Amino acid sequence: MQVPTVTDTFFNVSSKNVATPTEGEKATQNTIYSFLPVGVSSMILIPHDSKDVVAEYYISVRMNCFMPSSYNTTVYRGADDLSPPVGAFEMGMVAAPSSVRMGRTVNNAATALTQSGAWGSWYWHPANINERYHLRWEFGKRPAICRSANGGRAILAKFTPPTVHLGDQLPELEIFSEGREYMDHILISLLIIERRRLTPGRPDTTKELFN
Repeated sequence: MQVPTVTDTFFNVSSKNVATPTEGEKATQNTIYSFLPVGVSSMILIPHDSKDVVAEYYISVRMNCFMPSSYNTTVYRGADDLSPPVGAFEMGMVAAPSSVRMGRTVNNAATALTQSGAWGSWYWHPANINERYHLRWEFGKRPAICRSANGGRAILAKFTPPTVHLGDQLPELEIFSEGREYMDHILISLLIIERRRLTPGRPDTTKELFN
């Protein structure tokens, strides 16, 4: 299995009812988050203008010890890896297909997230997940824009990658009020997109190496 070796009870978040906003949250304005590195293999998602560092998500990356060229990424809703897990995926140079897990549902990452055109849209449509949470990312512009894949025009989120990877600018994720309900799926799909988008080489030359 290409996800972290854990019991089924580890991922206890229902994919049909993730990050459901309260009535108060529905009325709030957009929130801009920053991806802040912590330690050598993890980062947290915090409100950009927060005076106190209160993480809403914790993202951990671990090497697969049986296949050191492949890495497990796990997302938790909270400040550390003791928080409730949202999902996980494994990708890298390994013969087995890549995989992504949301709640207790496991999908092949290559089919759960597909791309249309070299610089076109990315579609997040994992099987056995409520179609309400299927998303479309438009990476042909900056910031990248996320909308519902079901024809909705409302913007759910925007992502701004750093212009210089060794600079002080942190990647930013802006969540619109309409996107709060989709935040788990927005985050997981974005992380997979960036892993694939930043993989070196052309897709037709690296697809035999990277799953």
